Amino acid sequence: MNTKALRKIQMSILREPKRYNQEDWAGKKGEVSKDGSCGTVGCIGGWACANELGIPEYNQKYIFGNAENRNVIEIDACDYLDITYDYNGMSGRLFHSNLWHPILKFFFVRKGWGNLKGNRFWRAIGAVVRIEVFIWSNGKV
Repeated sequence: MNTKALRKIQMSILREPKRYNQEDWAGKKGEVSKDGSCGTVGCIGGWACANELGIPEYNQKYIFGNAENRNVIEIDACDYLDITYDYNGMSGRLFHSNLWHPILKFFFVRKGWGNLKGNRFWRAIGAVVRIEVFIWSNGKV
């Protein structure tokens, strides 16, 4: 498991919480500027790929390219994070919020604070906590 890359995802999400949404792996929200910044919203897997490739290459491959397939981004994210690609294993526990612990699901993903309008901060906190638990448990929780 690439803990350094997971920590970088945590920092990216905290730095720009409005661009995190666990239910949207690579949603296009704006045009890419000359410096490569954009309004793309992504999940933990999306951020893994964006951090690994850099925003311009990420957008070229996943947003504008032919890889608009959640399995492609999940497989790539697994490679970058050095975790297994398995819905019932490490990738499922990290990327699929329906497999998250009920407390994280309630407070940060669907029914709870994460759905309050304009409250992306709590979704971001939920993602950071999720990643922290994943690291702490070595991908078992």
